[in-house]
Amino acid sequence: MAEIGQFTVGGHKYAFAPSAIEVQRNDLVKITFKAEDIPHSFTIDEYRIAKRAGAGQTVTFEFRADQPGTFRFYCNLTQDDGCKNMSGQLHVR
Repeated sequence: MAEIGQFTVGGHKYAFAPSAIEVQRNDLVKITFKAEDIPHSFTIDEYRIAKRAGAGQTVTFEFRADQPGTFRFYCNLTQDDGCKNMSGQLHVR
């Protein structure tokens, strides 16, 4: 039976914390993403997720982890060069 995985992910100083999230296939994943210093986004191309949070703001969203594998999440904002180095991994077992 699918579980609900709840995670809080922070974006700060061009890094995600935590930088890895592990869930089981078909889990409902709930992420609370907070941009702690400047605007950041949480993007996973394969799941068509692109959530933006302004500086000091939080955005919460859910998705079903229905694709097994390892997927990169990253900041897709281009206003600051450091953002292009922000990335982490979603592991769906």
